[in-house]
Amino acid sequence: MAGRDDPVDLYRALALHRSAATRLKSLRDQGQVPAATRCGLGYEAVSAGAARALRIAEDGTGDAIAPTLDNPGAFFVFGGTPLEFFRQRLARDTAPGRGREPGMCATDFERGLVGPAALPGTMVEVMAGITLAFRLRGQDRVGLVFSGEDETSTSAWHEGINFAAAQRCPLIVVVQAGTEASIGVHTRVRDFGQKAAGYGVASASVDGGDVLAVHRAVQAAAARGRSGKGATLVEARGCPVLQRVHRIAREDRERHADEDRPDPVARFRARLVGERIARAPDLDEVERGARAEVRAACEQALGESSSPGERALGGVCDGDPGAPPWYRLEPPERGLALTSTT
Repeated sequence: MAGRDDPVDLYRALALHRSAATRLKSLRDQGQVPAATRCGLGYEAVSAGAARALRIAEDGTGDAIAPTLDNPGAFFVFGGTPLEFFRQRLARDTAPGRGREPGMCATDFERGLVGPAALPGTMVEVMAGITLAFRLRGQDRVGLVFSGEDETSTSAWHEGINFAAAQRCPLIVVVQAGTEASIGVHTRVRDFGQKAAGYGVASASVDGGDVLAVHRAVQAAAARGRSGKGATLVEARGCPVLQRVHRIAREDRERHADEDRPDPVARFRARLVGERIARAPDLDEVERGARAEVRAACEQALGESSSPGERALGGVCDGDPGAPPWYRLEPPERGLALTSTT
């Protein structure tokens, strides 16, 4: 197999995610990024597996993806580089966000990357709108948004997935869920597939540490969206959980539970070697290459500067930002009535 279906190339995506997340955690421990910085350790399988199941292009014709800060692997699969990643997270002037939004992923619509909004759950609404545009334009494209299990309790998440269901948007919502115990903090249902049924959308529940299971589930969801059957919710169970609610009370228990989780990178490596798909020395070389690429990118970003003071506020809304370019410049002609699309 070659390209996005090559298992060794898929392993490379996991290794790059792991190397970048490990280096970012080291920067956090050194105080070079804020203590609250999320690194994405443990999300390698769901990030790479989901992203590699989509169509990738750099000319604005591919699928769209909205990674969270836990999904650097998805950012890399969609064409983001380790240098862009570290420039962004270190708030460098050379970053895609020009150092103004270090707590968010970079946005590049040509590559299909949609950076997250600040409020939890709102990206489901954003991606519902983007995928509605795909459907109305007759484009063979789908969109994918990652969300944490806590986000499913927000009004924005509910509104977004309900809208996507009603409008048959080709949207895939990947819920990065923990265990049944942690899910119970946010909902009385036992799994998020039960929630999906309430909205009338299809669902799948997979092991979030099994990259191939995630890949197959998202491939099926993408095929469903492209055929006009609408949105799908994919529950990736067993992901590390960051509790925004009652976090302190559960901190020790959550940490120890995370330590007991199988390593998604080691699991896939063992499978490749055990099934004679790849040789261990070849995978060692893949890991060394990922670490070297990440190390070089991090060192270069560390040597660069933040935005100079005189430019730090440029491009930031202050007061009335003016009318967005998609608004009408003139009112419609008198008597013009809106027509229903249903």
